[in-house]
Amino acid sequence: TISSITVTWNAPLSGAQYYNIYYKPTSSSIDPVYAGSTTSKYYTIQKLLDDTDYNIYVYPVKKSAAGYEQ
Repeated sequence: TISSITVTWNAPLSGAQYYNIYYKPTSSSIDPVYAGSTTSKYYTIQKLLDDTDYNIYVYPVKKSAAGYEQ
C-alpha cells in the first residue's frame, strides 16, 4: 500500500523565500530524493510505502546577494 504524510515546520528566524523538501527511507544508503518545493510551512509527500520509516529534510532557501542559498 502507498501512503502519504504531511510535514510541518516553523519558519527560520532569517526568513526564507521557499523550502525544498527531500526524503529517504531511514534504512537506505541512497541520497535523499527531491519531493518538491513550497512557499508554505507544510508539504505533503506522496507515494510513501507503508511500514517504512523515512528521514525527511526541509531546507529553507533565501535570496542573497550571491543568488539563492539553501
